[in-house]
Amino acid sequence: MKTITMMQMNGLYILIGQTPVPEPDTLKWAEWFENIGNRRVALTDFPECHISTVFLGIDHNFGWSDKPLLFETMTFWHSQNPLYKPDTCDFGGRCSTWAEAEAMHVETVEQVKLEIAVRKAAQEEA
Repeated sequence: MKTITMMQMNGLYILIGQTPVPEPDTLKWAEWFENIGNRRVALTDFPECHISTVFLGIDHNFGWSDKPLLFETMTFWHSQNPLYKPDTCDFGGRCSTWAEAEAMHVETVEQVKLEIAVRKAAQEEA
């Protein structure tokens, strides 16, 4: 196993399988990062929005935790449906592992399903 020194740490990570590993070489990281297929954890589409969970490749911890925050889930609402927050996105959260990212995605999907159902019911009542 390769030891990474503090001098080599730049906050950049790649995935080996589903495991984040530090990548001290910025050019190697950039080449790996440019392929979204390397980074996509999950994508769920609804007529109203899509929910995306990705590996960020950069530690977004900023000293708040002992673990790097490397995965993010966001909900992007489609502009063609003004009832559903047109052209906006909702931050779903960040986490450290692939498994946490998958769980965060599922939780966000369930929250969005509920929000869509509530908004549709309110629209029908109006």
